[in-house]
Amino acid sequence: MIILKDLYICDANQYKKANLKIDIKKQQIIDIQDNIQATNNDKVISLNDKVIMPHFIDLNTRLKNNTLNSKNISLLSQKAQKGGVYELSISPDIKNVINDDIALELIKYKIPNAYLSIKAIKDNKLNEISILHKQGARGIYLDICNDEHLFFKAFEYAKMFDITIFFFSLSEDKKEVDMINSDMSAYLGLNGLDTIKEYANVAKVIEYAKTLNVSVLFQSIINPKSLNLIKQANTKNIQSEVSIHHLILDDNKCANYNTLAKIYPPLATKEMKIELINALKNNEINCLTSLESEVSLGKKNISFHQSGFGLSAIEEYFSLIYTYLVKTGVITLSKASELISYNPSFITKNKYSLVEKGDYSDLLLVDLEYQGKLDKVKSPYHGEVLFGRVESLSDYIL
Repeated sequence: MIILKDLYICDANQYKKANLKIDIKKQQIIDIQDNIQATNNDKVISLNDKVIMPHFIDLNTRLKNNTLNSKNISLLSQKAQKGGVYELSISPDIKNVINDDIALELIKYKIPNAYLSIKAIKDNKLNEISILHKQGARGIYLDICNDEHLFFKAFEYAKMFDITIFFFSLSEDKKEVDMINSDMSAYLGLNGLDTIKEYANVAKVIEYAKTLNVSVLFQSIINPKSLNLIKQANTKNIQSEVSIHHLILDDNKCANYNTLAKIYPPLATKEMKIELINALKNNEINCLTSLESEVSLGKKNISFHQSGFGLSAIEEYFSLIYTYLVKTGVITLSKASELISYNPSFITKNKYSLVEKGDYSDLLLVDLEYQGKLDKVKSPYHGEVLFGRVESLSDYIL
């Protein structure tokens, strides 16, 4: 047996100093106490006040250049593991849409812990949801559709199979806009997005979800009024998601046509960002996402209007949350665990979202004392000092 000392455990319910007794052969936590005395057969390991947390879950990621192939799936998997994200969902709304069993099998092979979702409607036709559900699809991606019959059918399938609808309310504007409608977009002469569309679409889907009792995750919300609307729905099967970038950056980052800050949904104004942070403090946000969506540098080093939407930050996901939300006092570390582990686990139905006795293979280690300057030229955070990083628990006990 191994006794882990000088550590903290943190999840949605607790943050405290403790000792852990683990059985390395069975990969199980045998005991958790304030102080565990070792016997002659026990090996004692000090973790130097590092923190053990449940793995992270990100339900809104995209492949590099929004393109489905084996290389890009492997790349995303490697970056996710480095960032502590052991469960993720890849958006099926990509160039070669994830809408057949071959694509699902490829993703499952490369990322065993992937939460597979499929696009409900493609080319104004309903996808083969029933068949693909049998192949492992556990989520239905839905965006705005003018055909109410197809829209309703997607909800019926979600209810039939008891799976979640991932709803994105701004997909239809992506080709027409560059950033949010604001003073900055006007100054730069760029096309702006009016977020009233998001609010209207959210209101519609809430009524569908409540009427049919279907689980819905509203993805990439940027309008604080939409969050308030979701909270007023007052039902556990409707959850909201906001990207970490919309809580850290604002549209001023796009000044001088900085394409590194061009993401979708676009960065909000400074005033809206403050409202989003207040919504976070008021428990109006259920899940966070890294909004991982890497774009090749060649697709960024062109004019703002022609450049691609997206940035890669899943490797720094925890560091961004800890640096800008936890160290600044916006939320606690336990709240962060709730947003990136516990709440998303209700969708993925993963029972290992807390630090407790049993299987420890889904736990990870974080070093809160770490700090370092980010050297990533394709990132809007390039050159900034970030605190905290993810480490592997197995590196210490094997």
